[in-house]
This record gives sequence, structure tokens and C-alpha cells, in this order.
Amino acid sequence: MSYKNLARRYRPSNFTQMIGQPHVLKALVNSIKTDRIHHAYLFTGTRGIGKTTVARIFAKCLNCHSNITMEPCGHCASCEEINNGSGIDLIEIDAASRTKVEDTRELLANTQYAPIHSRFKIYLIDEVHMLSLQSFNALLKTLEEPPEHVKFLLATTDPQKIPVTILSRCLQFHLKQMTPASISNYIEQVLIKENIHYEVSALNYIAKAANGSMRDALSITDQAIAYTDCNLTSTEVANMLGSVDSSILIDILHAVAKKNIASAINLVRSLAEHSPDFSLVFDDLLGIINNLALMQVDEKLCEIPGQHKLVFDLARLFTAEELQLFYQIIVNAKQDASIIEDSKSIFEMAILRMIAFSPEQVEVTDYPTDTQQQETNYKPVQTIASAYPNTNLQPHDNFSAKTTQATEEINHKQPEAQPTQDQDKPTVSTKQQQSNSPINTNVKADDITVDNWHLLFFKLNLAGMARSILINCSYVSYQQNHLQLCITQEHNDLLQQEHQQELRNALKQYFKKEISVEIIANQHNNITPYQWLVQYKKQQIQNATNELVQDNAITSFINSFNAELIPDSVTINN
Repeated sequence: MSYKNLARRYRPSNFTQMIGQPHVLKALVNSIKTDRIHHAYLFTGTRGIGKTTVARIFAKCLNCHSNITMEPCGHCASCEEINNGSGIDLIEIDAASRTKVEDTRELLANTQYAPIHSRFKIYLIDEVHMLSLQSFNALLKTLEEPPEHVKFLLATTDPQKIPVTILSRCLQFHLKQMTPASISNYIEQVLIKENIHYEVSALNYIAKAANGSMRDALSITDQAIAYTDCNLTSTEVANMLGSVDSSILIDILHAVAKKNIASAINLVRSLAEHSPDFSLVFDDLLGIINNLALMQVDEKLCEIPGQHKLVFDLARLFTAEELQLFYQIIVNAKQDASIIEDSKSIFEMAILRMIAFSPEQVEVTDYPTDTQQQETNYKPVQTIASAYPNTNLQPHDNFSAKTTQATEEINHKQPEAQPTQDQDKPTVSTKQQQSNSPINTNVKADDITVDNWHLLFFKLNLAGMARSILINCSYVSYQQNHLQLCITQEHNDLLQQEHQQELRNALKQYFKKEISVEIIANQHNNITPYQWLVQYKKQQIQNATNELVQDNAITSFINSFNAELIPDSVTINN
């Protein structure tokens, strides 16, 4: 007796057996309940997610001898014929093999005849997008006004290739890809029924390899049963699929965090000994980096069964910027691997780039200065806490290197400041200067001018896309509570009504009265808030650089170690 594969044996025969697609099933069931049966349905989606299966079950619902029902009996002649694929009144057509217009005309010539022993004559056309344009034209009239006893069920993986004239005459249902969790759970049920031993982690590999397709998942399961001799272990299934244990990738990232090149390369070569599919390795590493970034924002966004603690600990070793850099490095490396055969070397180079391009993370403490010397807080590295202020993660020691012992000794040896004739004058620190900066200047409602529009902008409660766009608006005029601004055509293309409304709301909140806003698209000469901010930041950095050059501790450090102050490395924390 020939073996029937799992995908055929466990194909659902009614709606209750379907996995996923609740939005589609709900619409079909309600149409049956309310007796509102359309003459043409189009099911779209990627391969193996149930398009043809849904169409066949729906055909049984329509032609079951008991009644038009959402629960066909499965035992009448019509149901059994559909189950066996021998339905006389269900005409299944593979459009890929019948693309000619003559085939379509021959098919449609029989629509005038009544079904033999069923309620409807149902045409199920699979991969309908493969029909030629002439075939679609021949189908159009019949599809628009078919006989009462004819129903069309169309299925396709590429609805974009179907003419809009056809689409407009069908009820369209898009079937979604299956989630890895739903695939894994269903495979587990199948293996229990088949009395086959398995490890849950092995099912996770299968679910991931299926890429949202339940049919592919069952086909892979068939292959795994044969490969492992009915014992689906994690190691065996991973070897079969060319996958790798994610723990080794996590170990590689730990080596990257410690900048341990030898350890990282040894781990890569150990991984290569198992002859993995490096395309999948790149995908797995991208998935881990993505989860690390999500973990830094909110650990609830990260779903990694059995490895939550590992990912949580690893996320604390990198900054948000590093993860973004790593992700791009791996994406580019995967593209290189598609045109170069030596994927292992490309993967090694990607790991080396991650280590080499990872910025040095240095945190410079405040040096004791002369009482007349202005303070400067200097921290060029942005940690997770500052990049994502809502995260609960605490910075790890590796996020920033501690100040060197030599610097501490210099600080310790700094002489006390000697009193001068100006000792009684109050000193002003950089922080104090920033608190009195022009950004904090109040602007009166009746005094919005070209000189203070940029200052007003930073006082307004604007955020997100609205702020990003409106920061590029320059002042034109302000009269009788009407503010006119100018924006370049480039930014005007992004400007929406809701952005202007956000500006009006922010102005009302600040001035406690209504101010109308008009934004015109044109070239302008007046300075924008963004341009002003760039200039202001440059001036701040220049001032900070001058302060560092004059600082006694920095000067002593430079002289002691023949060091050099790099002006471009100076940043300001506001």
C-alpha cells in the first residue's frame, strides 16, 4: 500500500480543523448563516497556507446534500467526492497548465448546463494569475453575470498579476502566514497521533524552516521522520536542515562584546565543522540581534522560548547604536554570500567587522578644576538607558570603560586653587550656561518675529514626525494671531494636515489662545530652527573644546603621556 504523506493525510476536511485564518473563516461562515453567498471568491496568500483547502471546504458547505451549512456532513455523495478529489460538480483547474484562451472558452461553454447531482456547479481555479490576458477577457463576462447554479472559487499566490476587472468582481480574502508557534503546536499534535518521539526544540527548527507554510512544515516533518528514524531530536533535525544551535551564535556575540577575536573566530570555525547552511546562519544571527534590540526597549517585545535569560544578559553588553551597526553588517554580508561561494570566510569577516567597527566606549569623569575654571561634562557614548529611556535594563560595566589609573593619579595630585582678587565673584559652569541658553527664553504671543521663531519652536510640545518636518519651517510673518511659515518643497511633500494641527495645538497650549497657521511651499532665506540648532551646537562644542584645552588636568594629562586632544571627538550632553 502506497504511503500518503502527512500534508495530504492531515489536510483539514472542515472549518473546525483549520489552523489559523480566523478572519477568513468568520466571513465565510457568516455568509452561509445569512444566506448571502457571492458568486465569486478570490483567496490569496503565499504557498501552503490553505487557499485551496479553504476553497474545497467551502465547496462542501455549498453542495452538502443535507443543506447549505458551515458544518458539512462529510458522508453524502457530494462531500465524499470532494474529499476524494473526484467531484463531478466541483471542477478543479490548474491555470498554470491551461493558460490558452481556447481552454478557457471550452471550460465556460459548459457553465450553462446544470450540475449533475449537487446544488451548484463550482469552478475552482488554482493559480489563476497564470491565465493569459485573452483568457481573462474570455472569463470576464461569465464571471460578472454567471448562471445562478455556478460559483467561482479562485486561488492565487500573486494577485498583482490579476486584472483589476477580475478583482472587482470577486470577494477577496487574504490568508496570512502561520506563526511559528501555531505550526509547532500543530506538528506536535500530528506526531502524537503518529506515535513518533520528538523534542520540542526540534519542532521549533521545523516551524522556522517552514517560513509560515503549514504544508511545508508537514513536508519537512516527513523528511525529518525518515532522516532521524522516527526520533526527532534537536541535533538531528538541525543537522538535516543545515541550521545551527542558537547558543553558539550567542557565544559568538559574547566574544564580540569582549572584543575577543581569537575566541570569536574559533567559535565560527567550530560552527563551520557542521557544514551549516550559512544563509540560515545569517538569518539566525539577524534574528538574535533583532531580539536584542527589542529586549533593550521592552523585554515583553522579545519572544524567545527557553532563552529569555540568555538574551536579556546579552542585551546588556551592547549599546543600541552597536546593535544597529551589527544588523547592517550582517545584512551586507548575507548579500555578499549570495554571489561569493566561500560563505564561511564572509561570515568570519562580518564578525571581525563587528569587533573592529564597534566604537570604543569611554566615559570621562569630571576633573577638579580651578574655582574660576568652567565645568564640562563630557560623555561621548550613548548607553541603552539614554537611547531608550523607558527600558528597565541597567547599564553593564562593559558599556563604558572606567577612567584610567593615570588619570585618577593626576586628579589626586591637582593642587588646590589659590585665592585671587576675583575669588569672590560667582563662577558660571557650562551646565549653568546651558540652563540660561537662548532656547529657554520665553516668547510673548504678540512678539513672534524672524529673530525668535526658532527659539519659540523649541518651547513647543512637538514630537515625532511633526517635529521632524516643522523644524525645517522658516518664519514669514505674524499678524493678528496668524502665523505664516515657509517650507521647502522637499519637506512639504511629507507635510500632512495632522502635522499642522499638532503645531496649532502646541501654539495654543503655549500661548493660551488660538493662533492660526499657514505653511507655504517655497524657497526661503530666513533661518530655520534646524539650521539655528546646528549652529548653536557647533558653538557649544567649540566652547567646550576651548575649556578642555585650558583645563589644568587635561593639560597635565596631555603633557605626561604625549597625548592629543581630537576636536572632532568632543560632544556635549544637553
